[in-house]
Amino acid sequence: MVPRGRGLPALALMAIVAACAAPSDARAPTNAAPSAPPVAAAAVPASVVAARSTTPSSLVTLPTETSTTSISASTTTSSSTTTEPPVATATPPRTISLAFTGDTLPHSPLWRQAERNAGGVGFDFRPMLALLEPIVAPVDLAVCHLETPIAPLGEEYSTMPYYGVPAGVADALVGVGYDRCSTASNHTADRGAAGIDRTVEVLESLGLGQSGMARTPDEIEPKVFEAGDVRVSHLSYTFSYNGLSLPDGEEWRSATIDPVRIVADATAAR
Repeated sequence: MVPRGRGLPALALMAIVAACAAPSDARAPTNAAPSAPPVAAAAVPASVVAARSTTPSSLVTLPTETSTTSISASTTTSSSTTTEPPVATATPPRTISLAFTGDTLPHSPLWRQAERNAGGVGFDFRPMLALLEPIVAPVDLAVCHLETPIAPLGEEYSTMPYYGVPAGVADALVGVGYDRCSTASNHTADRGAAGIDRTVEVLESLGLGQSGMARTPDEIEPKVFEAGDVRVSHLSYTFSYNGLSLPDGEEWRSATIDPVRIVADATAAR
């Protein structure tokens, strides 16, 4: 029995809870013991939790704040340690605009017209190419195909089947905005090594790049240059020389189509 007039410890409270859950005793005293002081929040034994469903709420005060606080603290801690992964910055793509045109091949009627355009002094091919300027001038890299060699100094101009054209055609190409020309063609050897040398010399003097003819072995090797935001290599090859041959030992003066060589040149340029 619990002495009357004293506060009930936690163990006594547990005994009372257990007694309330059992069948009533007819001999139990009619006067209940004084109310116990409030129990401090603490972990509740399993027997108390099990008895809660049958125990009057006036007898037991169950702690609830401990678990709520714990959940809240756990949530706060988790949130404070979460960081967003870094966002990758995309590199802007490099761009280049290109224009390529086919054969520049002045037959004799064209270079005679160019002579008239110049008033009988020199050759002016620019009026023939003027409509190309709005197309080729704005791009980063404009490439023509100069199919015919320029006639060597002191030699006659010629047309079919072996060409040798006035240097004025190169002036017109530069004037409308071309940056380079491919020069390997079936007419590359029409005027021999002298025609190749003269063609490369004239284009170089005008700042017009070329690929396909060479004065030295090094000149035929792939070259890399910049156009727009891109580094570029321009390669040029021909299927034949229309039955002609390059000088013995100087086969490097141009380049014929050979898949193995083309792949090797492209690899070297890279």
